[in-house]
Amino acid sequence: MQLGAFSVVDHNRVIRKLWKVIHKVVLIARSFAIPLHHHHRHLLLLLLPFHLLVLFSLF
Repeated sequence: MQLGAFSVVDHNRVIRKLWKVIHKVVLIARSFAIPLHHHHRHLLLLLLPFHLLVLFSLF
C-alpha cells in the first residue's frame, strides 16, 4: 500500500515538471511565432495535444 501512495506523490511531481516544461515550450513557441506569423496557428495546433494530456492527467 505504501508503493501506491508513493507513486501518487511521484505522479504529482511529474505533472508539475511537465507543466513547467510545457509553459517554457509555449513561451519559446510564442517568441518564434511573433516573427513567423503564418506559423502561429500551426504551432498552437502542435502544442494543443500536450495541454490536453496535462489537463486529463490532472483530473
